[in-house]
Amino acid sequence: MKIHLGVIGADDSMKRILEVAQGYPSLEVHPYIYWDENEVIPLLSEHAHTSDMWLFSGKIPYEIARAWGQLHVPLFYLEHTGFSLYPVLLYLAHEHDISIREISLDTITAEEISKMLHETGIVSEFPREFYSSARTRETLIRHHEELYRQGRVKAVVTCLRSAHLALADKGIPAHHVLSTRFAIERALSDVIQTFEMLHFRDSQIAVQLFEFTSVQPTSATPAEPNRTPTEPESIEGQSRRTESIRTRQVTAAIEGYAKKLQGSVRWMGETEGMILTTRGALADVTEGFRKKASDLEGTTQSRAGLESMSCGIGIGRTVFEAQENATMAMRHARKYRNENWVVVFDNKKIKVFSDKDRTEQQSLSYDYADEGLQNVADIAGLSVSTLSKVTHVLHKLGTDELTANELAQNLQILPRSARRILGTLEKSGFAKVRGEETPFMQGRPRKLYQITLRKQK
Repeated sequence: MKIHLGVIGADDSMKRILEVAQGYPSLEVHPYIYWDENEVIPLLSEHAHTSDMWLFSGKIPYEIARAWGQLHVPLFYLEHTGFSLYPVLLYLAHEHDISIREISLDTITAEEISKMLHETGIVSEFPREFYSSARTRETLIRHHEELYRQGRVKAVVTCLRSAHLALADKGIPAHHVLSTRFAIERALSDVIQTFEMLHFRDSQIAVQLFEFTSVQPTSATPAEPNRTPTEPESIEGQSRRTESIRTRQVTAAIEGYAKKLQGSVRWMGETEGMILTTRGALADVTEGFRKKASDLEGTTQSRAGLESMSCGIGIGRTVFEAQENATMAMRHARKYRNENWVVVFDNKKIKVFSDKDRTEQQSLSYDYADEGLQNVADIAGLSVSTLSKVTHVLHKLGTDELTANELAQNLQILPRSARRILGTLEKSGFAKVRGEETPFMQGRPRKLYQITLRKQK
């Protein structure tokens, strides 16, 4: 499978990136050259849907893309580290006898420069003129030009190609820092690894539970059977007729939606059911779990007979795990009133997405934990995620008591890690040793802990 990688970069950087990318047959690179930072967003607007991921030749165009906020795929950029300076500094020292103390730099941090100087054994205070906070071409150009005109530097080294060209036009000796081949290779490897991880993630099982409210009667429906046109229709007949039409309409809408997800529907009642599909399919339809599926909104939803619909989506490595997470998500969907869609991911992260106001999508993401767990985490010094897992094990076992071995088996961690967690809870007052269990055959007695994960008074 080819990975479509969009690359935004300056001309000289692009040349090197394309040369290195030839050694990665799984990548299909779509290069887009810009000469001015104002061209970045128009390029992305035009080609946003052509690539699975995007790579930027520097941090500045990357930050522009992030601030734009319309790319919902992984973004990468080539870092300009102190080691990227070696070729330029060697050239300046060898050809022009200019030392690092006589140049003006930008973008690369003082920390990176210090690392480089330490590696080379150069003992020197870094020039005060070093500039690392600029993020616009005009600011960079003005900064470098002032230093050069004042005679404080003999040359300029910049990480921004547009600044390099503008300074050269002014007759100022300027040099552009390019990312090393090693940095490009590392970035391309990260792209491939991320794609493989996402491809595996997209294959995870997804369960979508749904429930909807009743609808208004529909007038254009079949009449009661065995009733002549002159006889009035009974209230019972009207109710049966409305229920029948509603069921057919809702069934068609839900099954059409499931077909788009390449999933299957299982009805669990008159107004509720479950769809089994994959994470990738749901992410595509909901635009990365940000918007409710358009097939079940607006006029289409009204025609289908759905006044309101709430959904709980669960992601998991197994059907059982996905169903558990979907049930948890549905509880949260009910908590946040009708028409909310909630997803619980395999790492117990929760995301709520609602479109009550369709002009402004709103989204909420948080860890699965009640307010009490955050208080316990603060006191005990354990993470909310760890406490959530302990709570889940207790709920699963239907008890408030467990041993370190039971916790280790259920969380798939080492027994010593489980003993550490329980010991920490005991020291913090959230667990008590209630006794000991002696193994049937051999081994030392196992402490039985009673867990109480609630806020201390």
